[in-house]
Amino acid sequence: MPTLHDPATRESIKARLMNLRPDAQRQFGKMSPDQMLWHCAEAMSLALGKVPYGEMPNVPPLPAGLIRWLMLNGPWPKGKIETAPQLKPKTNYDFEAERKRVLALMDELASKPPSGEAVFHPILKRNTFEYQGKLHARHLTHHLAQFGA
Repeated sequence: MPTLHDPATRESIKARLMNLRPDAQRQFGKMSPDQMLWHCAEAMSLALGKVPYGEMPNVPPLPAGLIRWLMLNGPWPKGKIETAPQLKPKTNYDFEAERKRVLALMDELASKPPSGEAVFHPILKRNTFEYQGKLHARHLTHHLAQFGA
């Protein structure tokens, strides 16, 4: 399974990020390219403990282990998954600044030991940086596909 801890996967995602254009047309969803970059950066910032998770409404009544498995292995319907309120962009952002932030956060997350415990998540509960490396590789891949990158 692709993970940000794998240098080849990380470099592949970085190349796709560098090919993303600020005027790229979305193929699904509601975000613009700058908003998507902000969204992905915020998600990694949460995982790294840089910003707090806060309240998580609409927590599914499923065991955390099942949710973790579904997040990595289940389908991600295009444009049909509602994100957490703190990950919804509220304005437009500086495209280049957000791209740089995503690239730096990818490297920071990848520098964490896979067996290390990531920040406690209100839905996923206890999880590792190995899990977060896989989750964010999938998340970035999903959103890059949103813009054909």
